[in-house]
Amino acid sequence: MKKLLRDGKTILIGHSLNNDLKALKLDHGRVIDTSLIFKHGDEANFRRPSLNNLCKAVLGYEVRKEGAPHDCLDDATAAMKLVLAKIESGLDNAIPLVHEGVPEIKKSKLLLHRIPVNVPGEELHKIIPGDFTIEIRPNKKAGGKKYSAFANFKNQEEANQAFENIDGYQEKDSDYTEMRFIPI
Repeated sequence: MKKLLRDGKTILIGHSLNNDLKALKLDHGRVIDTSLIFKHGDEANFRRPSLNNLCKAVLGYEVRKEGAPHDCLDDATAAMKLVLAKIESGLDNAIPLVHEGVPEIKKSKLLLHRIPVNVPGEELHKIIPGDFTIEIRPNKKAGGKKYSAFANFKNQEEANQAFENIDGYQEKDSDYTEMRFIPI
């Protein structure tokens, strides 16, 4: 990699390259990161879209099917095709990602994370308004002290309304570089 990048003129293209460059202990000034150049709808969204979701929304195909092994050549090819699509549409023109291809069931879920294990799932009904079921997910990173859950609503509108009606505040989540909601 160092040989390819040493002239300073090479443009490095990829998806979420910050992790790769950090692991390789490389710094390069000419980078196009597909996780940063596409707008997620009209809303301010701090979450970066996955390469697979970008390909589905922009190019109309999946890089890999669920459960299929990772193939770095497929990822590199997809990233290049995404950059070419961005250039063809005009660099100043947004290619909005409106979650096309995402099943309605996934749109109607709210992710709840960092829940202390001493708070039972039933208690979440007292904090979050609306009619929903809870799907508990163990959190392996928190050493068994916290867990995550999905609040499953009947549709996207009910999930959005519940989120808007939670009494609390938002703060930047250091683990996920996105906004998280803290109930009071």
